[in-house]
Amino acid sequence: SILGAGSIALGSATLTHTGTTATSFAGTLSGTGGLLKQGTGTLTLSGNHGYTGTTRVTGGTLALSGTLASSTVEIAGGAFTLTGNERLANTAAVNVTSGSLTLGGTETVGTLALSGLLDGS
Repeated sequence: SILGAGSIALGSATLTHTGTTATSFAGTLSGTGGLLKQGTGTLTLSGNHGYTGTTRVTGGTLALSGTLASSTVEIAGGAFTLTGNERLANTAAVNVTSGSLTLGGTETVGTLALSGLLDGS
């Protein structure tokens, strides 16, 4: 589980979050690695995250109130929620095979593939 603030240098590794409760991380994640969100809890990321690897959600909720440079976002269960405009890299490939993607405003991405639920305001 990650929570609090600070900087995490992923290098080329993937950080796995398996929390079952709500946690928030206001720091930064950097590197060429990625993030895997599992478990039933909610992870809220604020701050500007410069990591460029894959972000994958397979359980719970990943809520993004900061920005994310991740090149690929995969929602394969669980939920990915964006809380405002332009949270993702404009070149990101977003793939929703199951679960849901909720947009909090205008979002530009490179590609969008949907098999799940797309919701927004």
